[in-house]
Amino acid sequence: MLFRLSRDERGFTIVTVVGAMLIVTLLAVTALSYAQSDLPSGAHDRDRKIAYAAAEAGAQNYSYYLSQDPNYWSKCTNDTSAYTTPPQINQRWDGSAARNWVRVPNTTNAWYTIELLPANGNSACSVTSAEPTMIDTTTGTFRIRTTGRVGTNGEKRSIITTFKRLSLLDFIYFTDFETRSPALYPVEVGSRNTRTPSGCAPAACRDLKTWAGDECDRYYGDDTDGQRQSQYFNGQYQANGTSGAWTTLNDASSDPMQCNAINFIDADLVAGPLHTNDEFSCIGAPDFGRAAADRIETASLGQTASPAPGYRGCTPHFLGTHVRSAPRVELPPTNDALYRDTAVNYASSVAPRSR
Repeated sequence: MLFRLSRDERGFTIVTVVGAMLIVTLLAVTALSYAQSDLPSGAHDRDRKIAYAAAEAGAQNYSYYLSQDPNYWSKCTNDTSAYTTPPQINQRWDGSAARNWVRVPNTTNAWYTIELLPANGNSACSVTSAEPTMIDTTTGTFRIRTTGRVGTNGEKRSIITTFKRLSLLDFIYFTDFETRSPALYPVEVGSRNTRTPSGCAPAACRDLKTWAGDECDRYYGDDTDGQRQSQYFNGQYQANGTSGAWTTLNDASSDPMQCNAINFIDADLVAGPLHTNDEFSCIGAPDFGRAAADRIETASLGQTASPAPGYRGCTPHFLGTHVRSAPRVELPPTNDALYRDTAVNYASSVAPRSR
């Protein structure tokens, strides 16, 4: 009997099942423990991404207003424009002062704030001297810092964005006016004396250079005094240079003098980006650009009624992307500014930072 009981295996599987369940339970508890320990780090990672995206939204918001008004930076924190939802601009944060925060649209817990970062050792942007306080004299750039935040006191991330105004160096071909310089018009009549017309009062007489400055040195479509391309020099010139009889020169002459536009011809190729603050004229089908990345920009600033097509008199072949009504690119106002723009190869940068 005892021998038979010792060989009885009934109930052995219960021990095995209980042991297996214990092991599975321990594994489940361990997995749950690890999962729960990952929740805080996962939430932090999510909030860091939300904060960074909010900071990017602030940078994009400022860029938008700057594209609407190229001088927006010079207003510092004093936005006097008619924008309905201007970004809240702050002077550089000192680490303790309150900052104005803007909630990212269509979110409940993502906020951003914008700070101006003065240059040249200045502590704040000044409306009365915006350029010296904001524009770096070495690089010609200015910077802002946008900080994104989750909730009221959650994760924060900051981005520093550097801005630089477009310059003539960004284009292989750049013009302000697509017409000849007024100083060159006298060459058309051999630098002879000109006047308008014979017997005019001294104050009303204009030589060819003065006429060209008044009538031609303006954008196509500027209708203040008639279209530029319809202007003729109605006057006289001295056939012998600076002496002799006066010869009539007007729109009825065999070779009249009128505003001289620059013309691209069929064989022309602009192998790169182009910008003109004017509207260009061409004959045939010249090629503009090498690939879609090359912007072919026409501002057509003189157009008063409606946006101009950007070119006249031809069917150009745009290998680049034609951009109509592009923002004006300012010419360097001084030789010092021209040197600053051309002496160094500048680059804009965006540097993410935790703050």
